[in-house]
Amino acid sequence: DLEFTIVANCDWITEISPSTGTLKYGKTGTVVLKIDREKLKAGENKTIVVISTSDGSSELTVVATGAERRIPAINVAEVSDIKAASAILNGEITDKGVPKYSERGFVLSDFEMPTKENAIKIITASVNEEMIFSARADELILGKTYFVRAYAANEIGIGYSTNQTKFTTIATLPQVTTL
Repeated sequence: DLEFTIVANCDWITEISPSTGTLKYGKTGTVVLKIDREKLKAGENKTIVVISTSDGSSELTVVATGAERRIPAINVAEVSDIKAASAILNGEITDKGVPKYSERGFVLSDFEMPTKENAIKIITASVNEEMIFSARADELILGKTYFVRAYAANEIGIGYSTNQTKFTTIATLPQVTTL
């Protein structure tokens, strides 16, 4: 009989089953290594698994290929159709990210470089194959200046436009004359 212990020295191998045991003389066995693919770097990942036995030790090289993962990249464009209480926000996806983004939109604030955490308003835009997108911001304050950034999110995280734009809603409401 052969007694064994198996030890991995990396964080992406999360479980070895069985990690210890006894293999009966003349028999074979299976060992399963569970890999957390979220912890793999893009490309080839290598590690050595050490198998210690009652007769010595052996090394087993384990290779796992990690997928490239990146957050989406976006630009915000100039705001259009600015009214007293609304405006059209415009953006462009420059890199869909890996995995592809599942949400996109705009963040508005009264200070520079807003994020979803500190925005006054978050306006989502529909997700489709178009790289250029727009969304209407409503219920804005008359004569107020807003800073705008575009964002897109995938399961890795949120990518914000490195640029921002600002606009001021129209300061007066249209005059209505009754006779």
